Amino acid sequence: GLFLFFCYWDIFPVLGCLLNLDCPYCVAMSSAIFCFILNIIGIGAGAFVTGLMGDLLQPLYGANSFPLAMLIIGCASIVAALLFWLASRFLLRNLQKM
Repeated sequence: GLFLFFCYWDIFPVLGCLLNLDCPYCVAMSSAIFCFILNIIGIGAGAFVTGLMGDLLQPLYGANSFPLAMLIIGCASIVAALLFWLASRFLLRNLQKM
């Protein structure tokens, strides 16, 4: 349970910011697009890329290739945190314009 909490704890603040930045008439469409893209990338491409990376690492690491691929994919959250931090620098300015 705690693992899933930390996997998904960033989705709700992002969705909240997204809903505050849109006009009131666009909220439903923007949240639907966000959830669609999140599911396509996270569920569809995430498993495929992890499996592909595990297969590509198989000749070098043998049985440890899939856990290593999962570790590498998990490190992508560091890049995501950096991008969220960069985006937060512009959030207040965009909220003040509305």
